[in-house]
Amino acid sequence: MGDCQLFLIHDDLESWGQVSLNQRNFYEWIGKVNTFEKTVPCYSLGRRELRTGKNYILLITDGYLEAKDATSSIPELCRSESLIESFLHNLHFQQTLDSTTLVQWAVKNELDAANPSTDE
Repeated sequence: MGDCQLFLIHDDLESWGQVSLNQRNFYEWIGKVNTFEKTVPCYSLGRRELRTGKNYILLITDGYLEAKDATSSIPELCRSESLIESFLHNLHFQQTLDSTTLVQWAVKNELDAANPSTDE
């Protein structure tokens, strides 16, 4: 496992272009090379508040990141199960170099999320 990208999709965040929670990092792996077991481990850790309402969380691996012609945007993928199926079929058809693992789920947050300061 390596080269993963994590997304948090919500209308508020999307309007600001803030859907990616991390950027691709080539030095965080588990497997033949395990950077977690090095003298100085290499990994990312963070927490993010979910926005009020429906939040979509998507973790996707490098097969997608290497695809030349991804047909759907990440926010579109998160909101439609049928798009996920056609997207994965398209990756298979493109014969991407690496396999793709895609884990997506939705969380409804009924609590009030923090809002930016205003001059009211």
